[in-house]
Amino acid sequence: MLWVATTILALAPQGGTVVRDREGRIILPPVQQQNQQPRKATQDPVIRDGIQRRFHARAFELRRSRFLSVTTEDDLLRKIGVEFEDAPERALKLARLADDDLMHGLMRIVATYGGPVHAEEIRFLLQTRALGKATRVAVRTMADIGRDKTRDLLFDCLTARRDPVRRFAAAELASHLVPDDASKLIALATQGRSEVRVRATRLLGRIETPEVEQFLVESLHGKARVAETATRALIARGVKVAAPLQEIVRQPAKGRGFGFAAYALSAIEDTTGRELLTDDMRDHLLAELDMPDAFMRTTASIALAGMAWRSSATSGDDFADRDVVDNLVTVVASSEAVPHLALVQDLARRRLTRFAGKEFGLQNRRWREWWSNAKTQSDYVGARRRLAVDTESAKYAVLTWEDQSGRIRLRGEHIDPLPPSKEFVLELLVDGDEFVALIGDLEKKGFMRDSRARELEATGKRLRLTVRGARCQTDPLLGTRVIDRLGGVVRTAASARSWQLYRDPEKEPHVTAFWRSERRWLAAHTDPIERAERLSDRIIERLDSLVGDELGLAVQHLGSLPELRQVIDAEDAASLLQVLERRKIWDEHSDRIADFVLAAGDSAPWQKLLTVAESKADDQAPAVLARLFGLLGPERILESIRTGSKEVRIAAMDEVVKIKDVRAVELLVGLLADKDTALRTTAAFTLGKLRAVEARQPLIDILVEGGEQTSPHLRRIIWIALARIGGEEVFPILSGAFYSPALADRRAVLQAMAELRHPGAAVELGKVFALRGPDDDLGIMALQLIRGLGDVLGSPALRPHLESDNASVRLEAARTLGEFGDPSALPILIEMLDTTEQPLPIVAVIASMTGIDVTERNDRVPFLRNWWRTHASTSQGQWLIEALAANKVSNTLNADLLGEGSGTAQVAELSRLLVEANPAYLRPLAARVLRVTTGEDYGLVTIATDDDSLRGIAERYRFLGDSDKAASGR
Repeated sequence: MLWVATTILALAPQGGTVVRDREGRIILPPVQQQNQQPRKATQDPVIRDGIQRRFHARAFELRRSRFLSVTTEDDLLRKIGVEFEDAPERALKLARLADDDLMHGLMRIVATYGGPVHAEEIRFLLQTRALGKATRVAVRTMADIGRDKTRDLLFDCLTARRDPVRRFAAAELASHLVPDDASKLIALATQGRSEVRVRATRLLGRIETPEVEQFLVESLHGKARVAETATRALIARGVKVAAPLQEIVRQPAKGRGFGFAAYALSAIEDTTGRELLTDDMRDHLLAELDMPDAFMRTTASIALAGMAWRSSATSGDDFADRDVVDNLVTVVASSEAVPHLALVQDLARRRLTRFAGKEFGLQNRRWREWWSNAKTQSDYVGARRRLAVDTESAKYAVLTWEDQSGRIRLRGEHIDPLPPSKEFVLELLVDGDEFVALIGDLEKKGFMRDSRARELEATGKRLRLTVRGARCQTDPLLGTRVIDRLGGVVRTAASARSWQLYRDPEKEPHVTAFWRSERRWLAAHTDPIERAERLSDRIIERLDSLVGDELGLAVQHLGSLPELRQVIDAEDAASLLQVLERRKIWDEHSDRIADFVLAAGDSAPWQKLLTVAESKADDQAPAVLARLFGLLGPERILESIRTGSKEVRIAAMDEVVKIKDVRAVELLVGLLADKDTALRTTAAFTLGKLRAVEARQPLIDILVEGGEQTSPHLRRIIWIALARIGGEEVFPILSGAFYSPALADRRAVLQAMAELRHPGAAVELGKVFALRGPDDDLGIMALQLIRGLGDVLGSPALRPHLESDNASVRLEAARTLGEFGDPSALPILIEMLDTTEQPLPIVAVIASMTGIDVTERNDRVPFLRNWWRTHASTSQGQWLIEALAANKVSNTLNADLLGEGSGTAQVAELSRLLVEANPAYLRPLAARVLRVTTGEDYGLVTIATDDDSLRGIAERYRFLGDSDKAASGR
């Protein structure tokens, strides 16, 4: 073994260190191949470079996944440009190995600082490596910095090895094309990969030269995808390329190029309104309807649908209407495979919608269901753009209007009426000459004319004219303004013939005979009043037999008669009242009929009408009677209090409250002695609402004379009525009544005390609150009523209870006084800040009382205690002046004129501050000072009070100030 060791030592590197493993064995160096390069210190040489490593870090900040704002990205690019002179070269070095995320930032650097040389480098990268999601930004960057070489670079990428490169290059090239590029694109469109040919053809659509147009027309006969692309490009060119396309369709079909040309012409017609498909093409198109190729049948049907629609043919044979619709339904409802479906389907749907007069959108099942029924007609005729109507053909014509509210059918005299059905159709006969004139009016409004105004969805409105089987109708997607004008013309024509609806079938069984007889009468009687009387008699006679839509239409027609009050007499009113009596319910039709009864004026049986309305309207009777009283007027309301049923008299008293007619007081006082308790109670309530002083003593007499025998409900109503009327003798009555053992009595007394608005009554409410506390129903009610009384009456009633032994009473009293802005509550509110978990509402109340906002202070309680010690002896007027100064709000207030009861001298300035002062917490303080100085309370103001309410309160104070000035002669 010695020779082996000697050999190893001989082969080992001389002068070097012998490398051994853990067990002491010598480790030989690896054998190098003859051309093997020495191993590099690091795998990535660009990272080994310190500058490049810094550049890599900067570029990494621009990666796509960071989603930087434009400003941030621009700042980073600016810094990179300052720090690295050769930024684009370094970016392209990194780009050789970068992933999609980093590539975004690298391309932004190159786009900012690179030029044509760097564009060549990007082209090389695009050709040699997959860039994934960064392909688009790389292609765009190359195009942006390529300058004069941009088009050549993009053309080179158009045939690149990877499809994403080709796709994005084509998209970018579209905006750089010039006419000289046509030859290159034609060459690409005739050789190479299929998708390259398609893209080249699509790009040719951007170049408008005769050479290109000729090539696109010839491409219609080429490969399927290229032909479809050429078709789209030709459609985009519009009428300019119509001539060569027409030449193709004027010849018998030779392959699918015929179908593409026919489709292109149809699409150009649809976008421009020009008629490009002519009669000499019809036979060639009809021949394709029997061909086995579904694409050829479809394109021929699309073309024929347009030709048939604008033709004057009244038969479905000339353009094979039935076969056309059958083919279109097949492609629209996709019942079989149709080549180039994405190209033809939208236009097929639009043509079918117009030709069939139906709109089912994408609901294929509904299209199939409709056609399975309609195609059973062997003589099916599609819709036409227009139909000629003369006096003779009008006798066989039908004009039908449909919308969401129903259907109007105007027919010639030789057309049979519709059989009876559940659906209501307003069907009327029209004379031949009148029919021709009506069609003329409709044409002036846009019927049977092309309109560019279209809706995205069907409006549900349609006008259709049929003459001897041929039909013409509006496009379901016709614009709303046009279709509504047409509907207005039809409705006007129907209204003028509404008399036909009121034929008596028993006396006048023959429709046409009645129509002719009535027309003769109308021709002989031209006076509008005489005509209106005849029509009203017919309508009233038929009202009992009409229901639903027919009844609604009759009521509408009767109400639209001119000079209705001259037409309706006492006999008519009596008949209408009988109609109301026979009706089982009271509805909106009953309301209108009641109006017609009252149209008879003084001869109207209005009292009986009120009784009928009350008996039929059930729960709605108060509202119905109130509306009728509004029509009858004050005199009849007073009369209704004297006479009529109990329910009507009660409703009349309710109406007196609304109109505040004091003439009713005498009648109401008299009713206090009525035997009926409901009438007495309503009379007492009404007298209270009217604040009738004359009723005070009669109401008191009822309480005294009746004693315990007085109805409890009447007694409570009288207490509240007396409180509203007021007077010194009322308060003692209420004070004594509070000790009633009945809870309902005590609640009524509390309500009455609040209505009295008397300082003593307010104090009593405060005592009830303090005695019962906020946990008792009566205590809660008393506190709510005090809140309703406001600051001037409520604050004196609550202040004594700030010293209550009941903590809950103290806190609730302080909260309410804080809402009023009364400073006496401030010490307790400050203490509450120490204990509450939600201090901000209390902070807001304190700010509106003092003008001091401590929201952002950490030492709220110590600060406020110290503030109160120094300000307790000064007025809120002084607090307001200091707060305005602290917030730099200009004002002209005088502290000497802002004391309690100081008058209205400062009202103008305080009213202005009430509306304009900012911040908002100064406004409640200004309102408090207004209440203190004037002694008047026109409404509580909080931080959240809206501007309109503030202006209303301020105006009342200004009026008070102006009144005082006028009274004092200032």
